[in-house]
Order: sequence, then C-alpha cells, then structure tokens
Amino acid sequence: MDRVIEISGIYYNNALKFIHENNISKAVIYIKKSLKLYSKDFEVLNLMGICQYILCDFDKAYFYWNKSIECNDKDNRAKDYLKILKSRKFNRVIRLYNEALEEIKNFQYKEAIEKLNKIIHEEKNLLEPYIIIGLCYYMLGKYNSSKKYIEFALKIDKENEKCLLYLREINDKRNVKIIKYKSNKNYKVVVSISTFLLITLSGAFYKNHSSYIKIKNDLAEYQQKYNINNIQFQLIKSKYNKLNNGILKEQQQIKDKFNEKNDNEIFNESILYYKKKNIKLALEGFIYVSDKGLDESLVAESTYFSAVCYEKLMQLNKSEEFYCKYINRYKNKNYYDDALYNYGIMLYRQGKKDKAKDILYLLQKEVPNSIFINKTVKMILKN
Repeated sequence: MDRVIEISGIYYNNALKFIHENNISKAVIYIKKSLKLYSKDFEVLNLMGICQYILCDFDKAYFYWNKSIECNDKDNRAKDYLKILKSRKFNRVIRLYNEALEEIKNFQYKEAIEKLNKIIHEEKNLLEPYIIIGLCYYMLGKYNSSKKYIEFALKIDKENEKCLLYLREINDKRNVKIIKYKSNKNYKVVVSISTFLLITLSGAFYKNHSSYIKIKNDLAEYQQKYNINNIQFQLIKSKYNKLNNGILKEQQQIKDKFNEKNDNEIFNESILYYKKKNIKLALEGFIYVSDKGLDESLVAESTYFSAVCYEKLMQLNKSEEFYCKYINRYKNKNYYDDALYNYGIMLYRQGKKDKAKDILYLLQKEVPNSIFINKTVKMILKN
C-alpha cells in the first residue's frame, strides 16, 4: 500500500509541474492517475477541484472539494474553496455568464462580449470566458480579435484541445500559416463553426451551472413547503433520529471497512464475493464504489453489479433504481445491453409487460447485434 501511495504522490507532483507550466489539461490526466491509485488524498482531490474550477466545470469542482472534506474534515482548504461557490462574487459571475449566453442566442455578440469581459475583470483565471469571447469575435468576422482571445485561453491551458481546434479554424479564415501548438491528437474537420462551436459551448455552460442554480431554487421551495408545527416536528424528529442513527452507524462501519482501500481493490474484492455467491458482502463494496468512487469505469460497473445483486436479493425496487441509473448514465459502457436485458426481463416477470417491452425494444434498437436478443426477447416483443 505504501508503494501505491508513493507512486500516487509522483503523479501528483507531475500534475503540480504541469499546472506551473500552464498546462491544466495535462495536469488533470496525471491527477486522475494519482486518484486511481489512491483516492483518499485530500490534497490531490483539492488540486483536481481547482483544475475543474479553472476549466469552468463548477459541478466537478464542487464534487471533488466535497470528496476532499469527506477524507479530511480538519484544516482542509476545500472548505474555503466551497465558500467561493456560495459567494456573492460567484453568483454575480454566474448571472453575467447566463446573460451573455442569452445574448449570444439572440445574435447580440457585442453585448455578450461586454458581459464576458466583466467576468474576466472579476476572475482572470477562468478559461471559458476567453474562449466564448473569441468565438463571438469569430461570428462578427473579427478574426484577429478572435485569435487573440483564444490565445489568451491557451496561456491558461496551453494544450487545451478545444482551443487548438478553434485556433486552427480561425487561422484558416485569416489565411495565415497555422501556429503549431504541441498536441498529441489530430484535428477534426469543423463543418460549421457558427452552428457547432458556439452552440455546443453554450449548452455545456448551462449544464455546468444548472445543478447549482437548481439546488438553490429547490432549497428555497422546500423551506416554504415544509413548515410543519412544532409538536409534529418533534415526533417526526424523534423517529427520524432513531432511524438515522442506525443508518449512520451502518454507513460508518462500511466507510471504516473500505477507508484504506482504493476503488480498484474494493471492486475486485466485491467481484470475488459475488463469484462466491456472498451477495450481501459483494453489494456493500459495489454500492460504496458506485456512490463514492472516482474511477468512472469502476463506478459504472459497480452500478450495474449493484442492480444485479439487489435483484438476486429480491429487492426489486432498489434493483430497478440501479438499472435505470446505469442505463441513463453509461450508454457506451460494457454492460449496457446486459442492463437493458436484465431490467426488461425483470419487469416482465413482475407482470409489467408494457414497460418491459419498452426496455427490450430499446435493446433491439440500440444494440441490434447483442447476444441478448434471443427467442425470449423476440417472443415478448411480438406479444
């Protein structure tokens, strides 16, 4: 274990070096390698949060800083970082961003540029405002200004593939020799920068901030909706505390059990339990990785196996929850057709024939060559 932590530390130091060299994208790659080996280092989690913040993926920044606090609740700078996401300054940045994107939607590029420059004045190290301004100037036909802002973005993250792609397109428009920035991947052909680059960028931004804004709105709504009287509250609170203490105790036992292990170790251990048909012990590990894991592939597979384990334990509502979670989130992962088949057959056995048909039709449509499209599936779809 010590050797694993040591190698994880080497990746972390490499990431710090790349950040110092203004190469955020490369740093993220090494931080992922570090976390794959040892996911409990709160400093590494903090660094990943900072990188995601710079890249303007604030949902991920929030996720990693929260994970960091779970690993170490004392003297952790992540608490200060999370305060940034709740600050008035951050709210102002979000508001300006959304206003700018609304103006872009209405082809008011000059007004959008003005708003985005205000964001840069507030926070100079965020990547996306420079990129969006560059694209706005592109839409206005001001290719020199467009190039300037994309190059500003590259000073923050010099191997950012998106920026390098945009720069190539801009230089093609300017009919000048393309400046060769170091990159490991070939550029893809851009069909239409006006309909592709700008729209996808705007969509990505809304995705990044929608959950944060929704949380705030939901909290305000819930505070008004659930204003119960004091006597009822005390009765409910007493029952809740008793139940919650039991749940917390169980969760702590599971957390203590897995605290010194990384995602890979927990997953492999759970697979062994699963093969030995010790489903309950297997399920503990799968749920832990599904909920708290950092390796996306292992999180996906743990989600699938959680669904299978719950089905074997006849906890069908929980099984349905995890099958749906896998199908909705991990369409391109290994067990996508397995999940569709298992879920569809499980529904059919419960007598939910219409719902089963919908799922099995999806299997036939999206994975037409799947080995799971057998006589049983065809029979269900015909009847």
